[in-house]
Amino acid sequence: MKSPTSELIVRAAALYLPTTIALALVIHRRPDRRRLAGAVVAVAWNLVALLALNVLAQHFGWWTFRTSTAAVAGTPADLWIGWALLWGAVPLLIISERLVLVGLTLFVADLVMMPLATPVLSLRSTWLIGELLCVATCLVPGLLLGRWTARDAHVRRRATLQIIAFGGLLLFVLPTLIFTITGE
Repeated sequence: MKSPTSELIVRAAALYLPTTIALALVIHRRPDRRRLAGAVVAVAWNLVALLALNVLAQHFGWWTFRTSTAAVAGTPADLWIGWALLWGAVPLLIISERLVLVGLTLFVADLVMMPLATPVLSLRSTWLIGELLCVATCLVPGLLLGRWTARDAHVRRRATLQIIAFGGLLLFVLPTLIFTITGE
């Protein structure tokens, strides 16, 4: 049985820790415009991809969320935004050279942290399928998009991912937010 306090702790930590880390990195490291742009597009990618993947996860029963408050498409908004920051902005602001190591570290951290989020998250026996798909469709492309943007490299690949990300924001995330707010 979950307690309201433990749910609040998980949800607050999921949002405020990545937000604080990202802001501290911006203030402390003072990234140049390219690196900052890389962090922003990586977050944009993850906002779209993570919301879509969480919808799929709930549909296929990989995991479900135990709360409906402040949720977008069944996903708690604080977890979704914090996750997008953690997988998008934070790695690009820390380092853009060793992203394989950073990606593996984030993957392992996610394997540890998801079971700890039980006051908000209920994992099914097949949750690792969703986790691997999440790494392949959210984390890795977001890191690549951010790195390519920071380095001004791979213009065509970067443009393709940016079109997908911003198209997803416009055609999926924005309407989902509107429907959530209006209750339609």
